Amino acid sequence: MSLVPSPYTLTVRARTVGAQDAFGNATVTWTERAWRVRSVAPGAMADPFQPNRDLSRVEYTIAADVESDPPGNLDEVTVDGETFAVDGDPSDWTRGPWPNPAAGVVVYLTRAEG
Repeated sequence: MSLVPSPYTLTVRARTVGAQDAFGNATVTWTERAWRVRSVAPGAMADPFQPNRDLSRVEYTIAADVESDPPGNLDEVTVDGETFAVDGDPSDWTRGPWPNPAAGVVVYLTRAEG
């Protein structure tokens, strides 16, 4: 249990790839679940040195407890009724430079218009 409050609840749409259909395409199933988070920071962005990140598209930076089951890079998160893609894997800040379970994780959300 974390000492840091998680006052916000977001919706995660988890993507699961299943068996192939009659045409040989993988089937995709979406399941929704609630995700308790510490903060929803609009407009924040990743450090420029991180690979495969388009910094112009980062819409939100979400901070949460590590044990909150953060979404992965194939999932989507709904914030204020709008759906965003998860950009990369969550950044886990609990392991360094010394163990600190209160540090939590950071998840970047993006969306491209057009």
